[in-house]
Amino acid sequence: MGVLVDSEPIINRAHTEVLTACGYPITEKVLVERFCGMSDPDMLEIVEREWGRALPASDAEHVGLMIEAGFHQLAPIEGSCRSARFADTAHLRRVEQQPGTDPVRNWR
Repeated sequence: MGVLVDSEPIINRAHTEVLTACGYPITEKVLVERFCGMSDPDMLEIVEREWGRALPASDAEHVGLMIEAGFHQLAPIEGSCRSARFADTAHLRRVEQQPGTDPVRNWR
């Protein structure tokens, strides 16, 4: 179906701001070029190895809070609402409804 919202910039911004505040200066452009497609633990392992020290334990919490705050500002990508409605309608036509079932929770 595709992307309904693009959360990557929010996640990248959060990592960039927290890493820079810790003393590991990095831009969003460099972060994406070096670590795109990599898991957070793998990325942070590389950062710690290059930096020569462990990141503060509170950094993960700060990143999480920044991401959560950013998610509240997300807007759907143009056309994604129509796609989601179409997918939902198509799915509902395929699912046999049984008493007491919730098609949203039983999404396949």
